[in-house]
Amino acid sequence: MAASYPLGTPTCFASPGSFSPPPFCAQGHLLHEHELIGKRVSGCRRCVAGHGHSFRCFPAAIIIGVMKGGTTELLADAKRNPNIFAASREMHFFGSQAASHLHIAPSKKITTPVWHDYLWNEGTTVWGAKSVLEGSAFTLEKTPDYIRKPHALAEIAWLLPTVRLVLLLREPASRAYSHFRMAFATKHSQLSDFLSEANIFHEHIASEVSLRCAAAVGRAVSLQSCSEVMLQCSRLSTKDSRCRKFMQVAYVDTNSGGGASSWIERGVYAGAIQRLRVHFNCSQVTIILSEAFRVDPINTLRSLWQSLGVRSGKLHPTEIAPRIKSRFPEMPMHNSTMTLLRSFYSADVRDLVHLLPALRL
Repeated sequence: MAASYPLGTPTCFASPGSFSPPPFCAQGHLLHEHELIGKRVSGCRRCVAGHGHSFRCFPAAIIIGVMKGGTTELLADAKRNPNIFAASREMHFFGSQAASHLHIAPSKKITTPVWHDYLWNEGTTVWGAKSVLEGSAFTLEKTPDYIRKPHALAEIAWLLPTVRLVLLLREPASRAYSHFRMAFATKHSQLSDFLSEANIFHEHIASEVSLRCAAAVGRAVSLQSCSEVMLQCSRLSTKDSRCRKFMQVAYVDTNSGGGASSWIERGVYAGAIQRLRVHFNCSQVTIILSEAFRVDPINTLRSLWQSLGVRSGKLHPTEIAPRIKSRFPEMPMHNSTMTLLRSFYSADVRDLVHLLPALRL
């Protein structure tokens, strides 16, 4: 996916309803925990009083995905901005058991331990700074799993109706390979192991794609036939019933925690964008292409901070955090694997272009 879109600006996707981003808070006001029982959090009143003079703040923006899309680098860069206070770790609150009832029964009385789970832990200690309360700093958290969890998005929308969301999208075949390499590195430590990683990745992907195509058509099919069907669907109308049914099965999200299913599923983006449309207006969501962020991080960050209303000043190369490098050289993905994955994702990319024409993928 090549980008010619002005990155870092809100990307509209015809979401229903209206949304006016709150002005940058000139002065925040502390909430007390009893005020949060059964309530939503919006506008400038995002900070909760604790014991003594301590307090914590809900995020003004959340990086919601995608995994292996550059979210760690983006958060590291954000932490170098003196006007941004970021959670020190991924929170994984929304979509969890602690918040599971928020979207189901929003009128239900919500007890304070729910807020403690999110606010009062080691991940949010930096949010207790005076500059946050006074409105001169911006609070941010990152959990890239949120984008693929419908419950998480519903809970975010209910609890933080005026929050801003940041979504990085990476070319899905490259994202899948990067995801595989991260998992592979946790189990292997010898250079000789990494020399065969491209072969191992191809075997896993070929097997997973074959299984998904077989489930979609109801019988075993060759990889070539599977690729032809996917490419054919990418050329037909988005309303073609046969292809739509095929894609629903082939792109099904099993919510797998690992393995080839997870590597493939996290690169299906159109469904994720459609889930965003249910709960958020376009003005709340900023979409960045990972490839552009990697090539030109300074201009991408400058546009992003401007979009979010964050004071950034003049960005300098020293404000870009060092990138994490693998201990071992990356073996290029096989051309046959890249071709197979791009065929597999072609119909989803077609849908993504339909949803986000401004991205010009």
